[in-house]
Amino acid sequence: MFSFKKVLILGLALSLVAVVFSSCSKSSEGGGGDSSSRENTLIFSQSADPAKLDPALVTDNFSTNVVASIYEGLFTTDPETLQIVPLLAESYVVSDDGLKYTIVLKKGIKFHDGTPFDSEAVKMNIKRVLKGSPTRTPEMEGYADIVFKNVRDVVTEGSDKVEILLTVPDSSLISGLSMDLGVTMVSPSVLKQTNDATSSPCGTGPWKFESWDRGSSIVLNRNENYHGNKALFKTLIYKIIPDPSSALAALLNGEIDFTGDISDVSKQKVEEAGCKAKMFPSLLTSYVLFNKSLSDEVTEAICHSIDVPTLTASLYKGNSDYASSFLPKEIGGHDPSVKYPKYDPALAKKLFQESGKKELTIECYSNVKPYNPIGGKALATGISGEIAKAGMECKVNASDWPIYMKKLAGGQFEVGVLGWRGDNVDPTNFLQLFVSTSALNYSKFNSPEYDELYGKSLTMPFGSQERKDSFLRLENILADKHRILPLCHNKGMYCYRSEIKNVNVPAIGVVNFSSISR
Repeated sequence: MFSFKKVLILGLALSLVAVVFSSCSKSSEGGGGDSSSRENTLIFSQSADPAKLDPALVTDNFSTNVVASIYEGLFTTDPETLQIVPLLAESYVVSDDGLKYTIVLKKGIKFHDGTPFDSEAVKMNIKRVLKGSPTRTPEMEGYADIVFKNVRDVVTEGSDKVEILLTVPDSSLISGLSMDLGVTMVSPSVLKQTNDATSSPCGTGPWKFESWDRGSSIVLNRNENYHGNKALFKTLIYKIIPDPSSALAALLNGEIDFTGDISDVSKQKVEEAGCKAKMFPSLLTSYVLFNKSLSDEVTEAICHSIDVPTLTASLYKGNSDYASSFLPKEIGGHDPSVKYPKYDPALAKKLFQESGKKELTIECYSNVKPYNPIGGKALATGISGEIAKAGMECKVNASDWPIYMKKLAGGQFEVGVLGWRGDNVDPTNFLQLFVSTSALNYSKFNSPEYDELYGKSLTMPFGSQERKDSFLRLENILADKHRILPLCHNKGMYCYRSEIKNVNVPAIGVVNFSSISR
Protein backbone atom coordinates (compact mmCIF):
# COMPACT_ATOMS: atom_id res chain seq x y z
CA MET A 1 0.00 0.00 0.00
CA PHE A 2 2.73 2.44 0.99
CA SER A 3 4.64 1.73 -2.22
CA PHE A 4 1.62 2.30 -4.47
CA LYS A 5 0.93 5.60 -2.76
CA LYS A 6 4.46 6.79 -3.28
CA VAL A 7 4.39 5.80 -6.93
CA LEU A 8 1.12 7.68 -7.35
CA ILE A 9 2.51 10.82 -5.73
CA LEU A 10 5.63 10.75 -7.84
CA GLY A 11 3.60 10.00 -10.94
CA LEU A 12 1.51 13.12 -10.29
CA ALA A 13 4.66 15.10 -9.62
CA LEU A 14 6.09 13.87 -12.89
CA SER A 15 2.99 14.98 -14.80
CA LEU A 16 2.93 18.36 -13.10
CA VAL A 17 6.60 19.00 -13.65
CA ALA A 18 6.35 17.99 -17.29
CA VAL A 19 3.68 20.67 -17.76
CA VAL A 20 5.24 23.44 -15.69
CA PHE A 21 8.88 23.09 -16.66
CA SER A 22 10.68 23.04 -19.96
CA SER A 23 11.18 19.80 -21.81
CA CYS A 24 14.37 17.90 -21.14
CA SER A 25 15.05 17.88 -24.82
CA LYS A 26 15.66 21.63 -24.74
CA SER A 27 18.88 23.10 -23.39
CA SER A 28 18.39 25.23 -20.29
CA GLU A 29 20.44 27.62 -18.21
CA GLY A 30 18.80 26.25 -15.06
CA GLY A 31 20.48 27.44 -11.90
CA GLY A 32 21.22 30.94 -13.22
CA GLY A 33 24.42 32.46 -14.53
CA ASP A 34 25.49 33.23 -18.07
CA SER A 35 24.91 30.59 -20.74
CA SER A 36 28.61 29.99 -21.44
CA SER A 37 29.25 29.24 -17.75
CA ARG A 38 26.29 26.86 -17.55
CA GLU A 39 27.29 25.21 -20.81
CA ASN A 40 30.70 24.35 -19.34
CA THR A 41 29.26 23.05 -16.07
CA LEU A 42 27.98 19.55 -15.36
CA ILE A 43 25.62 19.30 -12.38
CA PHE A 44 24.99 15.93 -10.74
CA SER A 45 22.57 15.48 -7.85
CA GLN A 46 22.76 13.05 -4.96
CA SER A 47 20.52 12.78 -1.93
CA ALA A 48 23.07 13.43 0.83
CA ASP A 49 26.40 15.05 1.57
CA PRO A 50 29.56 12.95 1.65
CA ALA A 51 30.57 11.93 5.15
CA LYS A 52 34.07 13.24 4.46
CA LEU A 53 36.38 13.82 1.52
CA ASP A 54 39.29 11.69 2.63
CA PRO A 55 39.08 8.28 0.88
CA ALA A 56 40.64 6.49 3.85
CA LEU A 57 37.95 7.68 6.25
CA VAL A 58 34.67 6.85 4.50
CA THR A 59 32.61 3.82 3.51
CA ASP A 60 29.44 5.38 2.03
CA ASN A 61 28.26 5.83 -1.56
CA PHE A 62 27.78 9.59 -1.30
CA SER A 63 31.44 10.03 -0.41
CA THR A 64 32.53 7.55 -3.08
CA ASN A 65 30.84 9.55 -5.84
CA VAL A 66 32.95 12.60 -5.02
CA VAL A 67 36.29 11.13 -3.97
CA ALA A 68 36.39 8.97 -7.10
CA SER A 69 36.65 12.19 -9.14
CA ILE A 70 39.39 13.74 -6.99
CA TYR A 71 41.60 10.78 -6.13
CA GLU A 72 43.06 7.81 -7.99
CA GLY A 73 44.56 4.48 -7.02
CA LEU A 74 47.28 2.27 -8.42
CA PHE A 75 44.72 0.20 -10.36
CA THR A 76 41.14 0.58 -11.58
CA THR A 77 38.35 -1.48 -13.14
CA ASP A 78 37.82 -1.29 -16.89
CA PRO A 79 34.13 -0.34 -17.34
CA GLU A 80 33.75 -2.48 -20.45
CA THR A 81 35.55 -5.69 -19.51
CA LEU A 82 35.37 -5.41 -15.67
CA GLN A 83 39.02 -6.42 -15.64
CA ILE A 84 41.52 -4.83 -13.26
CA VAL A 85 43.92 -2.54 -15.16
CA PRO A 86 46.78 -0.22 -14.09
CA LEU A 87 46.00 3.44 -13.39
CA LEU A 88 48.81 5.15 -11.43
CA ALA A 89 50.75 1.91 -11.69
CA GLU A 90 52.55 0.85 -14.84
CA SER A 91 52.85 -2.87 -14.10
CA TYR A 92 53.35 -5.37 -11.31
CA VAL A 93 54.88 -8.78 -10.62
CA VAL A 94 54.25 -11.26 -7.82
CA SER A 95 56.99 -13.33 -6.25
CA ASP A 96 56.84 -17.12 -6.57
CA ASP A 97 55.85 -17.49 -2.91
CA GLY A 98 53.08 -14.87 -3.27
CA LEU A 99 54.50 -12.77 -0.44
CA LYS A 100 55.88 -9.82 -2.42
CA TYR A 101 54.14 -7.59 -4.95
CA THR A 102 56.52 -5.33 -6.84
CA ILE A 103 54.66 -2.42 -8.46
CA VAL A 104 56.23 -0.12 -11.05
CA LEU A 105 54.69 3.36 -11.07
CA LYS A 106 53.98 5.71 -13.94
CA LYS A 107 56.35 8.67 -14.13
CA GLY A 108 55.69 12.38 -14.37
CA ILE A 109 52.38 12.45 -12.50
CA LYS A 110 51.73 15.20 -9.93
CA PHE A 111 49.11 15.79 -7.27
CA HIS A 112 46.82 18.80 -7.62
CA ASP A 113 49.12 20.84 -5.35
CA GLY A 114 52.17 20.09 -7.49
CA THR A 115 53.62 17.40 -5.19
CA PRO A 116 55.21 14.60 -7.26
CA PHE A 117 53.48 11.23 -7.26
CA ASP A 118 56.20 8.69 -6.49
CA SER A 119 57.04 5.63 -4.42
CA GLU A 120 57.26 7.65 -1.21
CA ALA A 121 53.71 8.91 -1.75
CA VAL A 122 52.47 5.34 -2.17
CA LYS A 123 54.37 4.20 0.90
CA MET A 124 52.95 7.03 3.04
CA ASN A 125 49.36 6.39 1.94
CA ILE A 126 49.51 2.64 2.60
CA LYS A 127 51.46 2.76 5.87
CA ARG A 128 49.08 5.44 7.10
CA VAL A 129 46.25 2.88 7.42
CA LEU A 130 48.10 -0.31 8.43
CA LYS A 131 47.39 -1.93 11.78
CA GLY A 132 49.74 -0.55 14.40
CA SER A 133 50.34 2.69 12.54
CA PRO A 134 50.15 5.83 14.76
CA THR A 135 48.11 7.53 12.02
CA ARG A 136 45.47 4.81 11.81
CA THR A 137 42.07 5.72 13.26
CA PRO A 138 38.94 3.58 13.82
CA GLU A 139 37.37 5.17 10.74
CA MET A 140 40.10 3.58 8.59
CA GLU A 141 39.48 0.03 9.75
CA GLY A 142 36.78 -1.02 7.28
CA TYR A 143 38.44 -0.62 3.90
CA ALA A 144 42.02 -0.80 5.17
CA ASP A 145 41.29 -4.23 6.59
CA ILE A 146 39.67 -5.34 3.34
CA VAL A 147 42.77 -4.55 1.30
CA PHE A 148 45.76 -4.51 3.63
CA LYS A 149 44.82 -7.17 6.18
CA ASN A 150 47.81 -9.30 5.19
CA VAL A 151 50.30 -6.50 4.47
CA ARG A 152 53.22 -6.28 6.88
CA ASP A 153 55.28 -3.56 5.24
CA VAL A 154 55.81 -1.32 2.21
CA VAL A 155 59.29 -0.43 0.99
CA THR A 156 60.47 1.83 -1.81
CA GLU A 157 62.90 0.87 -4.51
CA GLY A 158 63.85 4.11 -6.22
CA SER A 159 61.26 6.78 -7.00
CA ASP A 160 59.11 4.65 -9.29
CA LYS A 161 58.92 1.25 -7.63
CA VAL A 162 57.33 -0.07 -4.42
CA GLU A 163 57.31 -3.50 -2.83
CA ILE A 164 54.29 -4.58 -0.80
CA LEU A 165 55.28 -7.36 1.59
CA LEU A 166 52.68 -9.81 2.92
CA THR A 167 52.48 -12.14 5.89
CA VAL A 168 50.56 -14.74 3.85
CA PRO A 169 49.65 -14.91 0.14
CA ASP A 170 46.61 -12.82 -0.76
CA SER A 171 45.15 -13.21 -4.25
CA SER A 172 42.70 -10.34 -3.61
CA LEU A 173 45.37 -7.65 -3.20
CA ILE A 174 45.41 -6.22 -6.72
CA SER A 175 41.61 -6.15 -7.00
CA GLY A 176 41.59 -4.43 -3.60
CA LEU A 177 44.04 -1.83 -4.86
CA SER A 178 41.58 -0.97 -7.65
CA MET A 179 38.91 0.35 -5.25
CA ASP A 180 37.89 3.99 -4.82
CA LEU A 181 38.00 4.01 -1.02
CA GLY A 182 40.78 3.30 1.42
CA VAL A 183 43.52 2.86 -1.18
CA THR A 184 43.52 5.95 -3.39
CA MET A 185 46.39 8.40 -3.15
CA VAL A 186 46.23 11.60 -1.08
CA SER A 187 48.97 14.21 -1.52
CA PRO A 188 51.80 13.65 1.01
CA SER A 189 52.00 17.43 1.48
CA VAL A 190 48.43 17.36 2.83
CA LEU A 191 49.00 14.29 5.01
CA LYS A 192 52.02 15.93 6.63
CA GLN A 193 49.67 18.67 7.83
CA THR A 194 46.58 16.66 8.76
CA ASN A 195 45.35 13.09 9.16
CA ASP A 196 41.99 14.04 7.61
CA ALA A 197 42.16 15.50 4.10
CA THR A 198 38.49 16.53 4.12
CA SER A 199 39.33 20.22 4.57
CA SER A 200 41.90 20.18 1.73
CA PRO A 201 41.15 17.26 -0.64
CA CYS A 202 44.08 16.74 -2.99
CA GLY A 203 44.66 13.79 -5.30
CA THR A 204 45.85 13.10 -8.83
CA GLY A 205 42.39 12.73 -10.39
CA PRO A 206 40.73 14.53 -13.30
CA TRP A 207 38.94 16.98 -10.97
CA LYS A 208 40.30 19.41 -8.36
CA PHE A 209 38.41 20.43 -5.23
CA GLU A 210 37.11 24.02 -5.21
CA SER A 211 34.48 24.36 -2.45
CA TRP A 212 31.88 22.60 -0.29
CA ASP A 213 28.71 24.30 0.91
CA ARG A 214 27.45 21.60 3.25
CA GLY A 215 23.91 20.51 2.58
CA SER A 216 23.92 22.36 -0.72
CA SER A 217 26.73 21.60 -3.17
CA ILE A 218 30.32 20.55 -3.80
CA VAL A 219 32.23 22.25 -6.63
CA LEU A 220 35.14 20.65 -8.49
CA ASN A 221 37.18 22.19 -11.30
CA ARG A 222 38.87 20.42 -14.17
CA ASN A 223 42.47 19.38 -13.53
CA GLU A 224 44.22 21.12 -16.41
CA ASN A 225 47.43 19.16 -15.73
CA TYR A 226 45.79 15.74 -15.63
CA HIS A 227 48.03 12.89 -16.81
CA GLY A 228 45.26 11.25 -18.85
CA ASN A 229 42.41 12.54 -20.99
CA LYS A 230 41.19 15.83 -19.54
CA ALA A 231 37.56 16.27 -18.50
CA LEU A 232 35.34 17.78 -21.17
CA PHE A 233 33.54 20.10 -18.74
CA LYS A 234 35.35 22.86 -16.85
CA THR A 235 33.29 22.49 -13.70
CA LEU A 236 31.57 19.56 -11.97
CA ILE A 237 29.00 20.33 -9.27
CA TYR A 238 27.50 17.76 -6.89
CA LYS A 239 24.17 19.25 -5.83
CA ILE A 240 22.54 17.87 -2.68
CA ILE A 241 18.81 17.18 -3.19
CA PRO A 242 17.47 14.87 -0.45
CA ASP A 243 13.98 14.38 -1.92
CA PRO A 244 13.74 12.17 -5.05
CA SER A 245 10.73 14.05 -6.44
CA SER A 246 12.63 17.32 -6.09
CA ALA A 247 15.56 15.77 -7.94
CA LEU A 248 13.21 14.76 -10.72
CA ALA A 249 11.79 18.29 -10.93
CA ALA A 250 15.30 19.74 -11.00
CA LEU A 251 16.24 17.40 -13.84
CA LEU A 252 13.22 18.32 -15.92
CA ASN A 253 13.75 22.00 -15.17
CA GLY A 254 17.38 21.89 -16.27
CA GLU A 255 18.70 22.85 -12.84
CA ILE A 256 20.70 19.63 -12.88
CA ASP A 257 22.02 17.54 -15.76
CA PHE A 258 22.34 14.14 -14.17
CA THR A 259 21.08 12.17 -11.16
CA GLY A 260 21.12 8.67 -9.74
CA ASP A 261 18.61 9.30 -6.98
CA ILE A 262 15.19 9.22 -8.64
CA SER A 263 13.21 6.43 -7.01
CA ASP A 264 9.92 4.79 -7.95
CA VAL A 265 9.95 6.37 -11.42
CA SER A 266 10.26 4.02 -14.35
CA LYS A 267 12.70 4.39 -17.21
CA GLN A 268 9.71 4.80 -19.52
CA LYS A 269 8.31 7.73 -17.51
CA VAL A 270 11.63 9.55 -17.56
CA GLU A 271 11.98 9.07 -21.30
CA GLU A 272 8.39 10.14 -21.94
CA ALA A 273 9.27 13.43 -20.21
CA GLY A 274 12.06 13.98 -22.74
CA CYS A 275 15.04 12.91 -20.65
CA LYS A 276 17.19 9.81 -20.90
CA ALA A 277 17.52 6.95 -18.47
CA LYS A 278 20.22 4.32 -18.50
CA MET A 279 19.79 1.02 -16.70
CA PHE A 280 22.83 -1.07 -15.99
CA PRO A 281 23.55 -4.37 -14.25
CA SER A 282 25.34 -3.45 -11.09
CA LEU A 283 27.26 -4.98 -8.24
CA LEU A 284 24.55 -4.15 -5.72
CA THR A 285 23.02 -6.33 -3.02
CA SER A 286 20.30 -5.28 -0.59
CA TYR A 287 19.85 -7.49 2.46
CA VAL A 288 18.42 -7.90 5.96
CA LEU A 289 20.85 -8.37 8.82
CA PHE A 290 20.25 -9.57 12.36
CA ASN A 291 21.88 -8.63 15.62
CA LYS A 292 23.72 -11.41 17.43
CA SER A 293 21.32 -10.89 20.38
CA LEU A 294 18.51 -12.52 18.39
CA SER A 295 18.22 -16.27 18.73
CA ASP A 296 18.64 -18.56 15.73
CA GLU A 297 14.98 -19.52 16.18
CA VAL A 298 13.85 -15.91 15.75
CA THR A 299 16.13 -15.12 12.82
CA GLU A 300 15.09 -18.29 11.04
CA ALA A 301 11.44 -17.35 11.62
CA ILE A 302 12.04 -13.90 10.12
CA CYS A 303 13.66 -15.45 7.05
CA HIS A 304 10.73 -17.83 6.54
CA SER A 305 8.18 -15.01 7.00
CA ILE A 306 9.42 -12.91 4.05
CA ASP A 307 8.28 -13.77 0.54
CA VAL A 308 11.40 -12.21 -0.95
CA PRO A 309 10.71 -12.65 -4.71
CA THR A 310 7.16 -11.28 -4.45
CA LEU A 311 8.05 -8.45 -2.06
CA THR A 312 11.02 -7.17 -4.07
CA ALA A 313 9.16 -7.45 -7.38
CA SER A 314 6.38 -5.31 -5.89
CA LEU A 315 8.68 -2.74 -4.33
CA TYR A 316 11.10 -2.27 -7.21
CA LYS A 317 8.71 -2.65 -10.16
CA GLY A 318 10.89 -5.10 -12.04
CA ASN A 319 14.07 -3.04 -11.68
CA SER A 320 15.78 -5.65 -9.55
CA ASP A 321 16.73 -9.31 -9.60
CA TYR A 322 15.73 -11.58 -6.72
CA ALA A 323 18.84 -12.38 -4.71
CA SER A 324 19.11 -16.15 -4.68
CA SER A 325 22.75 -15.50 -3.75
CA PHE A 326 24.38 -12.69 -1.78
CA LEU A 327 26.81 -12.33 -4.69
CA PRO A 328 25.45 -10.57 -7.82
CA LYS A 329 25.47 -12.65 -10.99
CA GLU A 330 28.21 -10.44 -12.45
CA ILE A 331 30.51 -11.81 -9.73
CA GLY A 332 32.44 -14.97 -10.52
CA GLY A 333 31.32 -16.77 -7.36
CA HIS A 334 27.59 -16.26 -7.88
CA ASP A 335 25.70 -19.53 -7.45
CA PRO A 336 21.87 -19.69 -7.27
CA SER A 337 22.04 -23.06 -5.50
CA VAL A 338 22.85 -21.38 -2.16
CA LYS A 339 20.27 -22.57 0.37
CA TYR A 340 18.89 -19.51 2.14
CA PRO A 341 15.58 -20.17 4.01
CA LYS A 342 12.55 -20.12 1.72
CA TYR A 343 9.18 -18.49 2.31
CA ASP A 344 7.13 -20.63 4.71
CA PRO A 345 4.69 -18.50 6.74
CA ALA A 346 3.29 -21.45 8.68
CA LEU A 347 6.76 -22.47 9.87
CA ALA A 348 7.60 -18.83 10.61
CA LYS A 349 4.50 -18.49 12.80
CA LYS A 350 5.33 -21.71 14.65
CA LEU A 351 8.93 -20.61 15.31
CA PHE A 352 7.82 -17.16 16.50
CA GLN A 353 5.36 -18.74 18.94
CA GLU A 354 7.99 -21.14 20.27
CA SER A 355 10.52 -18.34 20.75
CA GLY A 356 8.31 -16.47 23.20
CA LYS A 357 9.32 -13.14 21.67
CA LYS A 358 6.43 -10.68 21.31
CA GLU A 359 7.81 -7.73 19.34
CA LEU A 360 10.58 -6.81 16.89
CA THR A 361 12.02 -3.46 15.82
CA ILE A 362 13.54 -2.87 12.40
CA GLU A 363 16.08 -0.07 12.31
CA CYS A 364 16.61 1.56 8.92
CA TYR A 365 17.99 4.60 7.12
CA SER A 366 15.64 7.31 5.84
CA ASN A 367 17.30 8.18 2.51
CA VAL A 368 17.64 6.33 -0.79
CA LYS A 369 20.74 4.31 -1.66
CA PRO A 370 22.04 2.88 -4.94
CA TYR A 371 21.21 -0.62 -3.72
CA ASN A 372 17.79 0.56 -2.47
CA PRO A 373 16.31 3.37 -4.60
CA ILE A 374 12.97 3.38 -2.75
CA GLY A 375 14.61 4.32 0.55
CA GLY A 376 15.25 2.42 3.75
CA LYS A 377 11.91 3.17 5.40
CA ALA A 378 9.86 1.90 2.46
CA LEU A 379 11.86 -1.33 2.38
CA ALA A 380 11.69 -1.82 6.16
CA THR A 381 7.94 -1.17 6.13
CA GLY A 382 7.47 -3.84 3.49
CA ILE A 383 9.51 -6.33 5.51
CA SER A 384 7.63 -5.50 8.72
CA GLY A 385 4.36 -6.20 6.94
CA GLU A 386 5.58 -9.67 5.99
CA ILE A 387 6.73 -10.38 9.55
CA ALA A 388 3.41 -9.16 10.97
CA LYS A 389 1.50 -11.61 8.77
CA ALA A 390 3.42 -14.39 10.51
CA GLY A 391 2.12 -13.22 13.87
CA MET A 392 5.00 -11.10 15.17
CA GLU A 393 4.34 -7.45 16.03
CA CYS A 394 6.93 -5.35 14.27
CA LYS A 395 7.70 -1.62 14.24
CA VAL A 396 10.02 0.46 12.05
CA ASN A 397 12.43 3.11 13.27
CA ALA A 398 14.07 5.29 10.57
CA SER A 399 17.14 7.50 11.13
CA ASP A 400 19.35 9.72 9.00
CA TRP A 401 22.23 7.78 7.48
CA PRO A 402 25.03 8.92 9.87
CA ILE A 403 22.89 8.13 12.93
CA TYR A 404 21.86 4.79 11.47
CA MET A 405 25.46 3.79 10.85
CA LYS A 406 26.35 4.65 14.44
CA LYS A 407 23.50 2.41 15.61
CA LEU A 408 24.76 -0.49 13.50
CA ALA A 409 28.36 -0.02 14.63
CA GLY A 410 27.22 0.12 18.26
CA GLY A 411 24.98 -2.93 17.95
CA GLN A 412 21.88 -0.82 18.74
CA PHE A 413 19.46 -2.77 16.57
CA GLU A 414 17.60 -6.07 16.38
CA VAL A 415 16.86 -6.21 12.66
CA GLY A 416 18.40 -3.86 10.12
CA VAL A 417 18.35 -3.27 6.39
CA LEU A 418 21.58 -2.64 4.56
CA GLY A 419 23.28 -3.18 1.26
CA TRP A 420 26.63 -3.33 -0.43
CA ARG A 421 27.90 -1.82 -3.65
CA GLY A 422 30.84 -3.84 -4.87
CA ASP A 423 34.11 -1.95 -5.01
CA ASN A 424 35.52 -4.49 -7.45
CA VAL A 425 34.50 -7.74 -9.10
CA ASP A 426 36.26 -10.08 -6.67
CA PRO A 427 33.76 -12.07 -4.55
CA THR A 428 35.98 -11.51 -1.52
CA ASN A 429 34.88 -7.85 -1.59
CA PHE A 430 31.38 -9.03 -0.61
CA LEU A 431 32.22 -12.00 1.58
CA GLN A 432 34.75 -10.11 3.74
CA LEU A 433 31.78 -8.32 5.33
CA PHE A 434 31.12 -11.35 7.53
CA VAL A 435 34.62 -12.18 8.73
CA SER A 436 34.48 -11.95 12.52
CA THR A 437 37.25 -9.33 12.71
CA SER A 438 35.83 -7.03 10.02
CA ALA A 439 34.79 -3.56 11.17
CA LEU A 440 31.96 -3.81 8.64
CA ASN A 441 30.55 -6.98 10.24
CA TYR A 442 27.67 -5.17 11.96
CA SER A 443 25.77 -8.36 12.77
CA LYS A 444 28.85 -9.60 14.66
CA PHE A 445 28.59 -12.91 12.86
CA ASN A 446 31.27 -15.16 14.31
CA SER A 447 32.06 -18.48 12.66
CA PRO A 448 35.55 -19.99 13.01
CA GLU A 449 34.75 -22.20 10.01
CA TYR A 450 33.85 -19.15 7.92
CA ASP A 451 36.95 -17.22 9.01
CA GLU A 452 39.26 -20.14 8.27
CA LEU A 453 37.80 -20.86 4.84
CA TYR A 454 37.78 -17.18 3.87
CA GLY A 455 41.45 -16.96 4.80
CA LYS A 456 42.26 -20.05 2.75
CA SER A 457 40.41 -18.65 -0.29
CA LEU A 458 42.88 -15.74 -0.36
CA THR A 459 45.76 -18.16 -0.86
CA MET A 460 44.07 -19.92 -3.79
CA PRO A 461 44.91 -18.89 -7.38
CA PHE A 462 42.69 -16.08 -8.63
CA GLY A 463 39.91 -17.46 -10.86
CA SER A 464 40.55 -21.10 -9.94
CA GLN A 465 37.69 -23.57 -9.50
CA GLU A 466 38.94 -24.31 -6.00
CA ARG A 467 38.51 -20.62 -5.13
CA LYS A 468 35.00 -20.51 -6.65
CA ASP A 469 34.00 -23.62 -4.69
CA SER A 470 35.15 -21.96 -1.48
CA PHE A 471 32.84 -19.01 -2.14
CA LEU A 472 29.82 -21.30 -2.47
CA ARG A 473 30.69 -22.98 0.82
CA LEU A 474 31.12 -19.58 2.52
CA GLU A 475 27.66 -18.49 1.39
CA ASN A 476 26.09 -21.72 2.57
CA ILE A 477 27.61 -21.14 6.01
CA LEU A 478 25.91 -17.72 6.08
CA ALA A 479 22.63 -19.30 4.99
CA ASP A 480 22.85 -22.09 7.57
CA LYS A 481 23.41 -19.66 10.44
CA HIS A 482 20.49 -17.33 9.51
CA ARG A 483 22.45 -14.15 10.20
CA ILE A 484 21.50 -12.36 6.97
CA LEU A 485 18.83 -12.67 4.30
CA PRO A 486 19.69 -11.38 0.80
CA LEU A 487 16.80 -9.55 -0.84
CA CYS A 488 17.67 -8.34 -4.31
CA HIS A 489 20.26 -7.01 -6.72
CA ASN A 490 18.91 -3.68 -7.91
CA LYS A 491 19.65 -2.57 -11.41
CA GLY A 492 21.14 0.88 -11.33
CA MET A 493 19.44 3.71 -13.19
CA TYR A 494 20.95 7.07 -13.98
CA CYS A 495 18.76 9.78 -15.48
CA TYR A 496 20.11 12.69 -17.47
CA ARG A 497 19.07 15.38 -19.90
CA SER A 498 18.92 14.56 -23.57
CA GLU A 499 21.82 16.82 -24.53
CA ILE A 500 24.21 14.95 -22.22
CA LYS A 501 26.40 12.56 -24.22
CA ASN A 502 28.92 9.75 -23.69
CA VAL A 503 27.43 8.46 -20.45
CA ASN A 504 29.38 5.38 -19.40
CA VAL A 505 28.29 3.73 -16.18
CA PRO A 506 30.30 0.69 -15.09
CA ALA A 507 28.84 -2.14 -13.05
CA ILE A 508 30.60 -0.82 -9.95
CA GLY A 509 28.28 2.17 -10.28
CA VAL A 510 30.68 5.14 -10.06
CA VAL A 511 30.22 7.43 -13.03
CA ASN A 512 33.26 8.64 -14.95
CA PHE A 513 32.26 12.29 -15.35
CA SER A 514 35.42 13.13 -17.33
CA SER A 515 34.19 11.54 -20.55
CA ILE A 516 30.73 13.13 -20.48
CA SER A 517 29.97 15.98 -22.88
CA ARG A 518 27.03 18.19 -23.78
